[in-house]
Amino acid sequence: MARPPVRSADSLEQRRRPDRHRQRRRGRGRLHADRSPLAAASRLITLALVAAPLLLGSGPSPAASRADVARAEQAAPRDGTDLSERLVAGPVVVLARVTRAAVKVELEVLRVLRGENLPTRLRVAFRGANLQRPVDEPGFSAIEGETAVFVLEPWVDSRGEQPAPDLFQPAIGYRSRIPIPEEGAEALLEAIEEILAIQDGADFDESRRRMLRWLSGENRWLIDVALAQAALYALADRNWTRALLDHADDASPVRRRLVAEAIGRGFERHRFAARRDPAGGRTRPARARDESVEALRETLVRLARTDEDAEVRRTAVRYLPRAGVRGVRELLAAIARDDPSLEVRYEAAAALRSLADGRNGSGARRR
Repeated sequence: MARPPVRSADSLEQRRRPDRHRQRRRGRGRLHADRSPLAAASRLITLALVAAPLLLGSGPSPAASRADVARAEQAAPRDGTDLSERLVAGPVVVLARVTRAAVKVELEVLRVLRGENLPTRLRVAFRGANLQRPVDEPGFSAIEGETAVFVLEPWVDSRGEQPAPDLFQPAIGYRSRIPIPEEGAEALLEAIEEILAIQDGADFDESRRRMLRWLSGENRWLIDVALAQAALYALADRNWTRALLDHADDASPVRRRLVAEAIGRGFERHRFAARRDPAGGRTRPARARDESVEALRETLVRLARTDEDAEVRRTAVRYLPRAGVRGVRELLAAIARDDPSLEVRYEAAAALRSLADGRNGSGARRR
């Protein structure tokens, strides 16, 4: 049987070579075709889209586009508590105008609200903060030409040194920028200055007196802060009674909840159980039927039973055993049975158990 002819590697290579040449010619044809103006424009757009994140870093660009303006509006503080949390986060707080928003944000300082020996112009490096932010949180951004309050901290290198005296970074992410609204700018700036005075002051008694004055005013930012501080640190005493009663009917459920907590913490710490004798300068026990204290108890009961917000009712119920309310067991049993909110019913049942175990946390009268 005849053997098939053996083809050498050179002959095989020669047979493949024309195919390779044809492919090269086709490739050259495609290259020539891609030199059209439309293809060149498409490549430039693609290059710009790829290069932009590398040049500007991750997170939102500070350019004043429509999307950036909408994103920047998210930086507005929700209430006075949020405002206070922002201000306490940074050693430098300035009112400044944004002169340039690019790779770094450049600021012209109009007023130094916190900090010393600051240059009149600052640069804010924000890309690192945007890289480290949570995925569901917007990045720091600024709008060229706007005036805002910025909460900053020095930008330091790996050695912990600040390479330039004018280089800073956001102290608390996107919340480092506090936009100034067109309406209510004066009230917001007043609140910022007052809050900074409290945070930077050393006289605790003066801070309490100042916050009590806030409750008697009309600045909503300061009212929020005063109620939150009273609830957190049990600041309320007999002098706060009238202000707490006034804000117990506030339209904001957040404020009503803070009032309930401030009253409850006051009873828990026995802040309403004694008062100053103007004649002798000593403290003496309050009368059991003291009208101001009874008014606070009645307010706490009303918030627990009839407030339309479940979180307000839940907070008030938590402090009922500590307020010395008459018939508190029957009251808690009724709430545990009838309240439409499961969380409130659970809180009432837990309060009943604490009374049974003697863990009410207060020496006030109860039954």
